Amino acid sequence: MRELTITEMVLVGGGLSEADTLAIAGALGAGVGMGMAQWAGLTTAQQIAAAGYFGVAASAVTAAGLAGWTIGEYLNQHTPIQSVLSNLLGGEDGDGS
Repeated sequence: MRELTITEMVLVGGGLSEADTLAIAGALGAGVGMGMAQWAGLTTAQQIAAAGYFGVAASAVTAAGLAGWTIGEYLNQHTPIQSVLSNLLGGEDGDGS
């Protein structure tokens, strides 16, 4: 089985750019923050602050994930990491055969 490239993974994942992915993550984080703040009975100002904090946190986590993905893709393209992992797992399909 051949490896998928980052371009192919983006196509499978829906084709969003990194900026779109970060924007969606931030919006979802803000929504979660607002919902939690409302559930906790906080004031409007506190709810807005919570939405901001959660939005920034979600964007930061997503950015870290995208950075990790990029590093992994670089390693896949420029090092023998795939063959090393395949050898450690015992075969191409990972079942030891």
